[in-house]
Amino acid sequence: MTTKEGSALINLPEGVFYNPVQEFNRDITICVIRHYLQKHFKEFIDKGLKKAVEHGQPEPAVYRGLAVLEALAASGLRSVRYAKEIPLICRLVANDLDPAAAKLISENAKINSVEDIVTSSCANAVTLMMDCSKDK
Repeated sequence: MTTKEGSALINLPEGVFYNPVQEFNRDITICVIRHYLQKHFKEFIDKGLKKAVEHGQPEPAVYRGLAVLEALAASGLRSVRYAKEIPLICRLVANDLDPAAAKLISENAKINSVEDIVTSSCANAVTLMMDCSKDK
């Protein structure tokens, strides 16, 4: 089965978890993150410009974007939507413990042309989150 939600087209083979009732939740989450990032980006730019002027620096710092971890991604629907609908996301790791789900995440990222942003992972969510926190 293929379903379209937001700007994402997702392949959902039989047995893959999908809760259509949560579409509204995903819509709201995207709106909130988009708003937060716009505010955060503006603050980053303002702070960088102020610092550049005060210290005579010719170029302010570069905003590299937001890195996101979706630890329990299933089909990768939320991850694909984030990558397509939130412009300031630069990297997104979509994880699931099930190897078939991790493969599906990669396929769905490719179908939606966001494989340069969305990386599939097959790992224990707790271990992955701890590893990601060490990468800071």
